[in-house]
Amino acid sequence: MPSTSEPDVRTASEDDLAHLRLALDLGLQPLENFDGFDHRDQFREAALRYQLSILGYALSMYRYTHTPAFSGYLAEAQRNAVVKMGDRRVWGYWPLENAWGRFSLGRDPVRNRDNVMLTGWQGAAVGMYESFGDDRFSRPGGLSYVWSDDVRYDHDFPALAASIHRNMTASPFTLFSCEPRWIYPVCNAFGVITMQLSDRLHGTEYVADLQDDIHRSYEMEFQRPDGRSIGVRNETLGMSWNIWAGQGVTLPTTYWLGAFAPDLSHRSWWLTRRDALTHDGHHYRLPRSAATRCDAGDYSFGSDAFAHVFLALTAREVGDIEVADDALDYVDSVGRRSDQDGVARYEGLSTQGNLYALMARFSRPAANRDLVGAGLPTQWLTGPQLAEAPYPDVLVARAVSDGRDLDLVLFPGATGSRVTLVVDRLVPRRTYRVRGAVTEAVQSDDDGRARVQVDLAGRTAVRLDPTW
Repeated sequence: MPSTSEPDVRTASEDDLAHLRLALDLGLQPLENFDGFDHRDQFREAALRYQLSILGYALSMYRYTHTPAFSGYLAEAQRNAVVKMGDRRVWGYWPLENAWGRFSLGRDPVRNRDNVMLTGWQGAAVGMYESFGDDRFSRPGGLSYVWSDDVRYDHDFPALAASIHRNMTASPFTLFSCEPRWIYPVCNAFGVITMQLSDRLHGTEYVADLQDDIHRSYEMEFQRPDGRSIGVRNETLGMSWNIWAGQGVTLPTTYWLGAFAPDLSHRSWWLTRRDALTHDGHHYRLPRSAATRCDAGDYSFGSDAFAHVFLALTAREVGDIEVADDALDYVDSVGRRSDQDGVARYEGLSTQGNLYALMARFSRPAANRDLVGAGLPTQWLTGPQLAEAPYPDVLVARAVSDGRDLDLVLFPGATGSRVTLVVDRLVPRRTYRVRGAVTEAVQSDDDGRARVQVDLAGRTAVRLDPTW
């Protein structure tokens, strides 16, 4: 059940938009380019596949909580994050892992018995994107993984979800391996979320089929008696190791569990609040450990900024606003913010850390659970939307429709100018009243589209509503 039948739509500040532009610039660059991404290895936590997936989650979170009635360049950036996953530089790790882990020469990244670190992570990003009304990645061949000019593996969103369901059904733990033989519960959370999204969007019943087994596995196989998460387990020997049971692992698992096991998520948060958090007189702090002093996005050690980003994100999702706001303030104080050409980022954080910080900034209580489980209200999917706006000339701080009207709040990306917007999903051949634009009315064309000119100088509110 969604937390509310009328999700809140907020207005981004100019500071919010400066941070958002980091994600937009990553997503809008040419598909063959990976400028601004961290380049370490493609096997562990800093891999490009994780950065691309988190980019998709961050853009989806902003669109859901601030601009559900805007597609345009925001949707383009989301799509690009998905399509880039098909680049061999991103998924080419899999044949190697499959060879040394399963002694298999199979290269297909989806049709195999492992690899939830791709099917789950990407599946969640694709399902979130499709929740806004575009099912292109669910069409046959919608997802393509290119090995060479002659070899490619064509799949689609339903294939990702089916692969996850098949592998969970076959696994004695229900949860199954990322790289062969190593099961990570946080990666499997993305697998469950992918199945949830498939169930809602396509009418499958994957989660209902496995729900009890999934819950039991998280509670009995991947949780210590003291309630702390077990971050990894070997499928053959059952062993784990202690560094994968700290807050640096528990917090991400707690956050993503909220989408499908809110009881376990809230219990884990309560234990974290009681047993791990302290207040130093200025900020809430996590205990010093290797896990909380490591930035998983680039393997740098020393700073606890990455861990406190996840503290903020998890606290926001469970509704602990005091801790969430305080943790983000702490990240602001230690993250070494830089501003260049209107784009803000934390130099003390990896690209992953910056993207997770966007999620924490733009989220609200139960936002992830609502987006995954309930999707968008009907009026957001059918009402007028801003379809085109030039980037970075126009920054969209708010865009929402009640099914008939369209409300926008816009900021200039640099200096103000006259810009042309395109609005679609209007009733064809009808007149709409416009406030905040150059003209006071526009006529929709045969396809239900209209062009609107706006003199953009500072914060500008624009409203379209029907005259009939």
